[in-house]
Amino acid sequence: MDVEPWWAGDLTAEGYTGREDIVAPAVDSLLELLERKNARATFFILGTVAERDPGLVERIAARGHEIGSHSYEHSNLRETSRSAFLASEQATVDILSSLCGERPLGFRAPNCSVDRSMPWFHETLERDLGYRYSSSVFPMRTPLYGYPGAPLAPYVPDGESGGGPRLVEFPLTIYRGPLLRMPVCGGVYLRFQPLWMVTRLLTKVLEERPAVVYIHPRDIYPLHEIPPDIGILSRLALFHGVGKTLGKIEGLLDAFDCKPIREVLSL
Repeated sequence: MDVEPWWAGDLTAEGYTGREDIVAPAVDSLLELLERKNARATFFILGTVAERDPGLVERIAARGHEIGSHSYEHSNLRETSRSAFLASEQATVDILSSLCGERPLGFRAPNCSVDRSMPWFHETLERDLGYRYSSSVFPMRTPLYGYPGAPLAPYVPDGESGGGPRLVEFPLTIYRGPLLRMPVCGGVYLRFQPLWMVTRLLTKVLEERPAVVYIHPRDIYPLHEIPPDIGILSRLALFHGVGKTLGKIEGLLDAFDCKPIREVLSL
């Protein structure tokens, strides 16, 4: 889960911070489901969320789930300098480390905002921040994000290493068929896709490589009232199918083994 407020991202206007916050109840719903299914997962948490609700981070860690970073305040990294990212991310590392008792090993970029225009990204995570893996690359093009041409399986990015274990990029999951590529990585895609199709495509993916499926709080916990100033397309992208998504996650947990990313990568 990318633990962030529903208004984080590129599809809403600025200024929603005073609106309904569903992060805690959504996380608690997922924690209850994971406990019933005897499964553990990775929670990528914003630094601002951890500051506002430290007890939430502690509840996640206490149940044996992995804590990763989702950046400090969900800024698009393509619009962020290396120095600014480094300063804000070090603050997030310090916050999460103090709450869960260990340094996070993994990072996920907000809005999959990593592409070829950021050659500093993986090197900064590894050399300057001590991360062991990233799960930030979306290996196909969409209207809002994407890194076309990136590998589909976990890989070691090109670049210099300071010695020791190399950082691994675990890209979001894309099904590669003979005629097309299709995201089967969760989020908005899971809300629109029927469970039978996701299960079938993930089964094919898992014949070749591990897969990662993500959700946001807004994917599984409906707002009491959607603000009327959100346009129809953004409304569909943000909220369509919310009421069915937790059931789809339960179906995926019944069909597949679920582990924190650090365990899948043996870190």
